[in-house]
Amino acid sequence: MYPVVVPYLLPNKQMLLLNKQMLLLNKQMLLLNKQMLSLNKQMLSLNKQMRSLNKQMRSLNKQMRSLNKQMRSLNKQMRSLNKQMLSLNKQMRSLNKQMRSLNKQMRSLNKQMRSLNLTFDGMWKTSL
Repeated sequence: MYPVVVPYLLPNKQMLLLNKQMLLLNKQMLLLNKQMLSLNKQMLSLNKQMRSLNKQMRSLNKQMRSLNKQMRSLNKQMRSLNKQMLSLNKQMRSLNKQMRSLNKQMRSLNKQMRSLNLTFDGMWKTSL
């Protein structure tokens, strides 16, 4: 243990020295207090900035969720449109098949008609 110093029993010189040391310590304490206050101010400012950034981040997250929702909806619509397009393509292929079949029949009928025309012409000429 340290010896207990009772100030009123000390000689004047020692008291003066102790007072000087106390004054120096007080000055250092004041400086430290100032630094602490400055650091506290900086911390408060940083906290404020952090809260602001957090707010912005929450807002951006909200917007992103909304955009994601819209994108999912658009994707759904696109899938639906794709299905419709596939269905229309099937119908078109079926119609094309039918058209080719009709074209074949038309060519066949045209041949028959030309053939009849030729025979009819021949018959007409011979009867004149």
